[in-house]
Amino acid sequence: MELPNEQRSYTPFGILQNRDHVWPQKPSGVVRSLDVLKFGWLVGFGWSITGENASYIPSLALGMRVSSRFLSGQEDFQKENIELSSDYHSKNIIRQKWSYHALAFSASFSLADSNTIACQIKVGNEDHCPHTIWIYGISELLYRGKSIIAKTGSQKREIHLQFQGEDEYHRKPTFALISQKKPARALLSTSREEIRRAVRDESTENQGEMESRHYAAGVLEFRLDLMRQSEDSFVIFLCRSYSRSRAFQIGVCIDQYQKAMQAKIKEDSEFWNKSSLITGDWPQNWTNGFIYDLETLRMMVSPPRGVFRNKWDIMQVSWPRQVMAETSLDMHLLSYADSSLAREVICGLFTDAARANVPCRHADGTFNMTADDGSRCGTSPAWCLPFYHYLLIYERTGNLDWIRKMYPAWKSFIEWWTENRSDSDGYLHYKCSWESGEDNAARFGIARPGGGQLIENIRAVELQAVMAQAAKSMKYYGELIGAGGDMDLWTRMEREYILRLRDLWHDEWFHDYDTTKKSFTPYTDPLHLTPIIFDLVNENEYRDFLSHPEELLAKFKVSTGVNALDWPSLTLPFLAAISKAAEKIEDLRNYLASKVFALISMIYSWEDSRELSLCKPLPGVSYERWKWPQIDSPVTEGYGWGAFSIDMILRYLIGFREMPFSNGKEFRLYPNLPGELVSLVQGGSLCVKNLRFRDLLLDVQYSLSDRKRLDTTIEVSNKNSFKELWVTDACQNIIFKMSLASGKNSIKMKLDNGRPYTFHFQQH
Repeated sequence: MELPNEQRSYTPFGILQNRDHVWPQKPSGVVRSLDVLKFGWLVGFGWSITGENASYIPSLALGMRVSSRFLSGQEDFQKENIELSSDYHSKNIIRQKWSYHALAFSASFSLADSNTIACQIKVGNEDHCPHTIWIYGISELLYRGKSIIAKTGSQKREIHLQFQGEDEYHRKPTFALISQKKPARALLSTSREEIRRAVRDESTENQGEMESRHYAAGVLEFRLDLMRQSEDSFVIFLCRSYSRSRAFQIGVCIDQYQKAMQAKIKEDSEFWNKSSLITGDWPQNWTNGFIYDLETLRMMVSPPRGVFRNKWDIMQVSWPRQVMAETSLDMHLLSYADSSLAREVICGLFTDAARANVPCRHADGTFNMTADDGSRCGTSPAWCLPFYHYLLIYERTGNLDWIRKMYPAWKSFIEWWTENRSDSDGYLHYKCSWESGEDNAARFGIARPGGGQLIENIRAVELQAVMAQAAKSMKYYGELIGAGGDMDLWTRMEREYILRLRDLWHDEWFHDYDTTKKSFTPYTDPLHLTPIIFDLVNENEYRDFLSHPEELLAKFKVSTGVNALDWPSLTLPFLAAISKAAEKIEDLRNYLASKVFALISMIYSWEDSRELSLCKPLPGVSYERWKWPQIDSPVTEGYGWGAFSIDMILRYLIGFREMPFSNGKEFRLYPNLPGELVSLVQGGSLCVKNLRFRDLLLDVQYSLSDRKRLDTTIEVSNKNSFKELWVTDACQNIIFKMSLASGKNSIKMKLDNGRPYTFHFQQH
């Protein structure tokens, strides 16, 4: 079990994908780290995890006793100065490793199924003399409702923890702690302190049953006599059942576990063999963070459930629902690793939609976003820029079959919006702020909390801009697939929305217009940058507007009520616009590089932390937002769009960018490495492997012997699709040219850091 990365030290914390946690009314639970060597189901906590708001938390933990020292939990490991890390970290398996007294330990946590947490323990004696140690499997049940009954099972080889009465979802689950290895003792406890006392007293043996209020625990103790240079291994299970008749048979659990592990390892291997990865001399927490982000995106993809007949994006592990904005951004990011899966999920997004506007829904069919007038809403064509991402995915993959499938659905979506979200003069508006994505933003004049308030009086700048871009994209697709009958429609629509956008120009920039007050609003919003992103405004018009980006961020906060760079969904339009302008405005290049470096350094320092606190974001996963104003602020962890840091690295530092509307004939390489990163690497190299462009597979390496000039090596695997390559600089001068052979090709050149280069291809 290895991840394809050059180093093998990840945070020991994270989330294991529970594919059955998709029903909001009867949640299966998020399976996450609760401590070192401890995973549990958090059940019924709603949107954010604070560690204190779950209805109940059953968990499986490990402890160990070596000589007189009992170690269980982060505090014990820190006191003993034991370094605990993970050498395998995926959505399927998190394997933790540590050493103590010439003993090598590993514990692989996984889900055999949604109701079985499994832990495989391995202990190796690397000493030249024998050792006797004790391993403890600890099951805990924290329940804020009625009392808990704890029982030892047949021959005291298993422990059952059971609710007295039902949980709030009218279920009565039983939890069984069982093991492949016969335990030496079985203990029951009503407190963690009692557990610590009991394990030190080898004569302690509980009665067969006890009752406790709110908390109960069961412990199975295993004695391991390890000869020198020997190893022992076994598996412990915590099983959940909602049926009293279920038999917890160890043989069934072992068989189920072995099959599940084989499938999980195979799935992991197949994913990582085709995924883009950053390698070389990047800071370690960057290479780790890149992997946590990709694993979070994988975790977002659920198999068909309930009303969703296709694979679908759950958006976040806490409160799974299908949302157009998050799905579109998530799948753009996931397409760097598995473009086929990304396209499949986007196709399912529209195929399974209840209506043409793709309203937000849970797997049980309940709608999640309803305006005050009862309208079933979905996110808009502006929030997270979905049509922009679809275009980038197509340019990178060139899959026309996907375009043929999606074209009718995209057309229906666009027509729905023009018919149902246009005012009497044809300007687009939102139904409510939930639909905009910027819940309760000041720019909409919201009078009270709650995103359902109607805001149809606001003509939003970004809606006119994105609809013009969507129409242009649809015309492009139509020409590619032969939908000639729609060309006049798209041409007219693009022209009309550009004109409506220009009508919203006021006082040196675009502003929303309030039809009730018959005046422009005073707000400047991150989404007002969309005209720059889509080339709907020229350099002279945006040069002054973008000349002081920090002042612009301050204006954004007034409009949205939040720091734009705390939220990936708002960081997206800001960086895309700054990047577009940086090609013309020298000062913005350094600003962009330094800003991205600071953001990534902050994000990945949290994601790769080796310390766990329930009041801070969980390491090993991506987050909904990147800063927390208070240490005890609720955290939404395991959120797909938090992996936008992948795009920041590949697009704004490495500089790999698709060229919209080029139909795979070119892409851009625009390295923009900040001085802070160059200083850290100190003459090393920064690489990205497995970048896919059409039928090409690219490994890009920048050697940083010179801060301004990059020795660039690009290894190109060509499936005989392209026969010639030439590279031009910003002045359209050809600086490199070669014929591409089928198979491996090597390109070496010097590129200026902070300058764009276009790679042109001629196909066979």
